[in-house]
Amino acid sequence: MLKSLRFVLVSSVILMSLPSLCFAQSDSVIATIWLPDNLGGVSCPRAFTYNSINNKIYVCGDERVVVIDGATNERIAGSTVGKGAYALAYNPTNNKIYCANWNSDNVTIIDGASNSVITTVGVGHHPLVLAYNSINNKLYCANSYGSSISVIACSTPTAFDSITVSNEEGVILSIDSTDWCYGGGYAIGDTIPDVAGCDGVPFAFRVFPPYPNPSTDSTTVYYWLPEQSHVSFVLYNQDGDSTLMISEYEEVGCHSIVMDLSELALGLYRARFKADGFECYGDIWVGTTDVPETPVDEILSDFHLFQNYPNPFNPETRIQFKVQSLKLRELVPTSLRIYNILGQRVKTLVNEEKKAGTYEVIWDGKDDQGKGVSSGIYFYQLRAGDFTETKKMLLLK
Repeated sequence: MLKSLRFVLVSSVILMSLPSLCFAQSDSVIATIWLPDNLGGVSCPRAFTYNSINNKIYVCGDERVVVIDGATNERIAGSTVGKGAYALAYNPTNNKIYCANWNSDNVTIIDGASNSVITTVGVGHHPLVLAYNSINNKLYCANSYGSSISVIACSTPTAFDSITVSNEEGVILSIDSTDWCYGGGYAIGDTIPDVAGCDGVPFAFRVFPPYPNPSTDSTTVYYWLPEQSHVSFVLYNQDGDSTLMISEYEEVGCHSIVMDLSELALGLYRARFKADGFECYGDIWVGTTDVPETPVDEILSDFHLFQNYPNPFNPETRIQFKVQSLKLRELVPTSLRIYNILGQRVKTLVNEEKKAGTYEVIWDGKDDQGKGVSSGIYFYQLRAGDFTETKKMLLLK
């Protein structure tokens, strides 16, 4: 017997019955989507959310998140998440889906472009409700046991490894990621949208790849604003020096900026686009079509020490941290050390120079001599250049 849930949408009202997922318009059912758990579905769907970037619907339940194509109403993917997948939230700023796992005490983060799991963040006991705040780009998770709310600082899109090459007509000649600020849809031979092509698109904030790119004189970037926003566009060279291209208020709709590159030195530049709470990065090459062969390191990224996962843990836990560098390929002295509650150093996990980027290390609960440590509270501290941050974790045996 197929076990699933039926949602009937009548205007803005959601009615529930068994056993399928249905959509209605003008008080009539227009489609039914079956989600049998024996075929990669979910036996008891708990919640769903809509991806406005690429028209996908995400349904969670059990230990899975199922992805449905909003155009065809067909299941196109599924991801295994934590136990008790209970709530979903969509972040249009970074095109990610967040799933609260009730039994696992964590939130799984899914990439909206590839539908794959990126990472998992530990939260409080039995997370039950998620809410995304577009003003401060943070996710709020209500934990049903312990009367607490976990606040997750959401990441913003970062630049990909190398630039998208396009000619004067906006035709893409080569590409190393599927879009300039978001994943989804571009391929060699496609034409980048102009004002007529992007006006009225059902996106949140969106920035299209520049063309031509590379260029020695000028390049054009089109962008879509879902609301009136203060827009700024800045170019950074490899030394971190900036050139402001635009800073003004724009109305809702599709806009363009023609950037004069004639006074800039030849080379690779990192472009940063900001519109109120939205921010993304991309690469612009000033010069000939001899695009650099080596990947481009991130210029603009914040130092950050993430909460370890899982927490509490036994026997091991993962720690992520982010290193900033204002110059490409600049190395930053970096250390990550574990301390006990008395302030005594227990373990050195990292002690070397790092270039800009995000890193992850695993602590196996052992000290520098390879001996297992006792249960209790421990502190882990990141030092990178002048930056220092400390967080605590709990080892339970």
